[in-house]
Amino acid sequence: MKRTKKSSRPKRDPAYITALILFIVFLFSASMVCGVLLFLSILPLKFLSIILIASIILATIFGIFVFCKKAGHIAKAIIAVIEAIFAVGYFILFFFLNSNLNLIAALQSGGYQTEEFYVVSLKDAEFNSITNLDGHNIATYTNNSETYASALKDLGKQTTATIINYNDIIDASGALLDTTVDAVLINGAMYEIVDEILPDFSTEKTKIVHTITIKTAIAPTTTRDLNISEDSFNLLISGIDTRGDVSTVSRSDVNMIVSVNPRTGKILLTSIPRDYYVQLHNVNGIRDKLTHSGLYGVNMTVETLEDLFGIEIDYYLRLNFDSTEKIINAVGGIDITPDTTFKAAHNTEKRTCYFTAYETIHVDGACGLAYARTRKAYSDGDFHRILNQQEVLVGIIDKLISSRSYSAYTNFLSIAKGSIETNIPNSQIYKLINLQLDKNPSWHIDRISVGGTSTKDYTYTVYNEITYVVEPDMDSVRSATAQINALLEAN
Repeated sequence: MKRTKKSSRPKRDPAYITALILFIVFLFSASMVCGVLLFLSILPLKFLSIILIASIILATIFGIFVFCKKAGHIAKAIIAVIEAIFAVGYFILFFFLNSNLNLIAALQSGGYQTEEFYVVSLKDAEFNSITNLDGHNIATYTNNSETYASALKDLGKQTTATIINYNDIIDASGALLDTTVDAVLINGAMYEIVDEILPDFSTEKTKIVHTITIKTAIAPTTTRDLNISEDSFNLLISGIDTRGDVSTVSRSDVNMIVSVNPRTGKILLTSIPRDYYVQLHNVNGIRDKLTHSGLYGVNMTVETLEDLFGIEIDYYLRLNFDSTEKIINAVGGIDITPDTTFKAAHNTEKRTCYFTAYETIHVDGACGLAYARTRKAYSDGDFHRILNQQEVLVGIIDKLISSRSYSAYTNFLSIAKGSIETNIPNSQIYKLINLQLDKNPSWHIDRISVGGTSTKDYTYTVYNEITYVVEPDMDSVRSATAQINALLEAN
């Protein structure tokens, strides 16, 4: 009988093959995590070193057991289970990091801003859509902005209505109210301004028939090559008077320059009244309210303040009413100490927030926003409101810097997503998180504001109507500039 020849190839047991496969999976998952952490430098070196060394030690131990011929089946099976646990852990960590990197990326402005234009008719008119206006007439007004020209072009594609041009937005809106025209094309951000000047131009008397959305690019605001974990910088906080999409162009009602020196751990908040009567950047002739600068994009606000103070503002951060509420809630609420007793109604939640003079209270997002928006409770109105806004911002900063937990920052970012817009590069945000987690600097925050005199005058945006403005106290502006520069230059 012929004997069958046995194969000379060694027989591999299932435990060895499983351990080998899981070892490769472990190496892959660990490499992805370490690669991301090394590339971004988001963790301090001491934390990063622990992860790298632990990964190397684990890989060495697993490799010895997998390839050691003396290790038995049971040992290899145990190692396979441990490898699987760590591989899953690394994959979870990788996806956690990746999701939070996406959250940080979501804070970026995307290089564009959104501007809305409304076709408005009278409330009781028969027009319910843009096509209903075919054969009728629509008022427009002289406007040199490229976005308004784009909106006009889009309007021409949507309807056969006759376009009647007026000198300014007030005349065009007035023509609608006296029924000279059937509708008016108006910048969405100007809707409330017109309502303030023409009381009948309100949501009770008019309706929006059609909306045109125009996206425009935002140019970079700085040319400096900065490392904001080491270099001083200026950041503009621009709070717009809207809810919803934070990229929407609107009035800049909160204007605060945040000067940061990471070398000394000092921060200076400089607030400017919303009605400050300033020369808009590269606009000749009549001055305008600072809040109106936001109607021409965030860069106009940045450049106008650079001109006023003679400084460079490196970055901006835009937020709106919804943003403020979400951010305060994200940090677990903040403590404030009012110096006046008053109550403030929350616009959307139908609740009233109560504040008692010199009594420290813990507020959530709704009451924090109400506190930041209140001005009628004070004799000096907006001059006092900007101090409250500073107090709210300090409360948020204190909550953020008091935590050395990475998860606290990721929780904040997850809630802030879609609520904050900034042009601070991702890499710089990572460096700030790294700085805080590593050195936990004890930041010292000072607060100042510039003064002025209440008066009335014409403005560039609404040039044929006299409105309330604040004539700047240039001595206070120069003093603020000196303090900003002193903070930035300190070592």
